[in-house]
Amino acid sequence: MEPRFRFVNVIPEVPILFSGRPAGGEEGRPMLGFTYRVPEEFHNQVGIGSIVTIPFGRQELRGVVVAEKAIPPSSVVPKEIVGVDPLIRFTPPWQKLMHSLMEETLAPPGLVVHAMLPPQPGRRLIRSAEATPPMMDTARPAFAFTSFSHLRLRPGGYSLLPIPLGFEPCLIYEAIARRASEEGGQTLILVPEIERGKEIMGLLGNRWGARLGFIHSRLPRSEERLLWEGAVRGANNVVIGTRKALFVPFPKLSAIVIDSEHESGHNQYDQAPHYDVRHAAIMLARETGIRLLIVSHTPRIAVWHQARTAKRIASLPTKIEPSVSPSGTGDVAVIDARPLWVAKTSTLLAPKLVEVLREVVRKQGRALLITHRRGFGAAYLCAACHRVAICPRCGIPLKVVRNQKRILLHCSQCDSEYPPFTRCQFCQARTLRTRGAGIERVMHELQTVFPGVPLAHFDRESVASPASRGKLITEFLSRPSGILVGTPMLVGALPSLPVHCIAMLAIDSMLSIPDFRTHERLVAFVRELRHRALQQVPPPKIVWQTYIPDHPAVRAALSFDPTSFYESELKERKVLYYPPFVRLIRVRFSRGKGKESFKKETAILRDLASLKKEGIRDILGPSPSATRGEFAILIKISPKEPRILAKVRKILPGSWRIVVDPEYV
Repeated sequence: MEPRFRFVNVIPEVPILFSGRPAGGEEGRPMLGFTYRVPEEFHNQVGIGSIVTIPFGRQELRGVVVAEKAIPPSSVVPKEIVGVDPLIRFTPPWQKLMHSLMEETLAPPGLVVHAMLPPQPGRRLIRSAEATPPMMDTARPAFAFTSFSHLRLRPGGYSLLPIPLGFEPCLIYEAIARRASEEGGQTLILVPEIERGKEIMGLLGNRWGARLGFIHSRLPRSEERLLWEGAVRGANNVVIGTRKALFVPFPKLSAIVIDSEHESGHNQYDQAPHYDVRHAAIMLARETGIRLLIVSHTPRIAVWHQARTAKRIASLPTKIEPSVSPSGTGDVAVIDARPLWVAKTSTLLAPKLVEVLREVVRKQGRALLITHRRGFGAAYLCAACHRVAICPRCGIPLKVVRNQKRILLHCSQCDSEYPPFTRCQFCQARTLRTRGAGIERVMHELQTVFPGVPLAHFDRESVASPASRGKLITEFLSRPSGILVGTPMLVGALPSLPVHCIAMLAIDSMLSIPDFRTHERLVAFVRELRHRALQQVPPPKIVWQTYIPDHPAVRAALSFDPTSFYESELKERKVLYYPPFVRLIRVRFSRGKGKESFKKETAILRDLASLKKEGIRDILGPSPSATRGEFAILIKISPKEPRILAKVRKILPGSWRIVVDPEYV
């Protein structure tokens, strides 16, 4: 008897944009992918959602089965599937999540598949030092709740829980995980970065032991595979993970917790597919009926507005009893730096800030000084037209650096260096000045003001690896006193950096970033710093040197309740068409030469403009992008018209780079 043939559609992990709309599809979705024949030996293993290995050209790739086919195309002889993942398979909720991400991100389906695939099975296991969960850190303040009974989360939806500054929400996570475990379910805790995951591992490790797993990108692939398999078998009751952990097809997932919702690490904005794991978690919760808790001490304005409108804001118990009372109020001492700018002095440190740092050094203490960026200065600015000097080759702002006692202008895009310009490139005025404070310039001034005091710097170059990061922190803590200068990424290291004083310098320059979320990010950053400082015993003193002490964002960052700031921002966003009142699509492309290219671009913009009656609210651009030769378009669409995404995708060429809901505009 001849074997019965089966045929399936497979989406391989390649960045191909499928054209056309083949017949069939679940719930009106097209069946994408390529047709393959299922060998008889795999008949009982291959189904929709299976992860298979297929021949593709001259190589073998993995892919996901998305549909069954009754008969193959008459003009093509399908190739055979050559392998099947023996354990992991995407169940219907994760299949729907995959299709939703394809539709929402407008990315090639193969890139979405690639992002969701687990590590390949292998035999060799290299166990890392992070495999064994660390024990509870008893030096940090812990809080005891009188009751968690009121914190009832809605199945199939989400709840936003704003937490007070200084409160560690891990006991909430512990209560949710314990309740889910008693019901026979699993809990997933999504963290924005690996270091935050390690903190939670340290706080929950002694409770869950081997039933606790931590999935992240720095693990050896074999160990990450074991964690996926443990979660799929149900051996891990609690899984902590960064973005990709959401794609593990848990068989008994009962609750998802999104920690530090305000952090940009939850958004994959640096590579395609560009997706927001917070939005993806909400979609999965709706499909599975699981409970989703979003936690933050400074929720993003759009999330706060949507949760308030839907009446999904949860609250903590009225009585919170800290078992260790932090000393101090956590208030920030503000130093007005405007006299330095008026006096046109080159000094960065205000006299009051110098006094604070001198007092810390005198008492053999340690201080952190946070500035906005690296280099010798933030920017080379014209005082006449207020334009920043740009690279003649790349067209992006130049960074002021110090090289062998010389001041140079450095381009981080093409690595070119230029001597300081004598005239402004735009208005030809001779009023160019260095504004801002890069790490090198701050270090140079500290060496002058505090000779002999140990100094160190903390930035992306000096802590390129976890080993160098640990070595730098260990060396700094081994000294009885000293000053550590770093960029805002230094805030993430605060739990392992007991200090006596934290000073913020030139953080105002964050407000000069051309993005509608600029004010919101400054508020979130300062509140995050205060939050982590309050978790130390005793909390360090915080000093903020600012040129704009009366700015609404500065006042909101210092407030314990930024609600009034949220309200004012929402009013402005509603008038200007920004989230949460619209969704954004950012498009970047290279403009070709000649009339034909211009005609093509004009036709695309005309077609986009024709959709204004169907959901497009506004189109900005095209305007020059930060990268030379590129242009950008910002499309604002109605969130109530989900079908408009597919119509925009149909108009835009495949070579144009598209990001839906970009983290940075």
